Amino acid sequence: MSDPRQIADIIQKRFLDAGGVIYIPVYPYSYDLEIDLIGKLKGHCYFIALRDNTFESMTNAMVQLYEARYRENLEVSTLIIALPDAIADSQYWLKDYFENDRDIKILWLEDNELQATKETQKSLKFLWLQKFASKK
Repeated sequence: MSDPRQIADIIQKRFLDAGGVIYIPVYPYSYDLEIDLIGKLKGHCYFIALRDNTFESMTNAMVQLYEARYRENLEVSTLIIALPDAIADSQYWLKDYFENDRDIKILWLEDNELQATKETQKSLKFLWLQKFASKK
């Protein structure tokens, strides 16, 4: 299993490279929120939760992301769960559930590279600018 800080470092660097800002949110103790990063790019907000790829951890992240978006009063935002490793093939339905039913993007590391579904790569293309630039 990869170190969760590794995916956080990659995401932070890519946000900054794209001209965005990224920070660790500080919420009042009473909120009991565990959102790890908030990124802002071109007026759009991205809430990011770093979790392991168990169902319980991912569903907890989903609740946390929805609550953070509500408390920040940002209906137009993107919710992201970042995982240290790929979801097992036997749990592939989780990716479909979160991305297609809940509209929460899933990122993971594979061989020290940031990965996502093709749809997520298109919607978060700034995270892959280096990859797309090298193919030109």
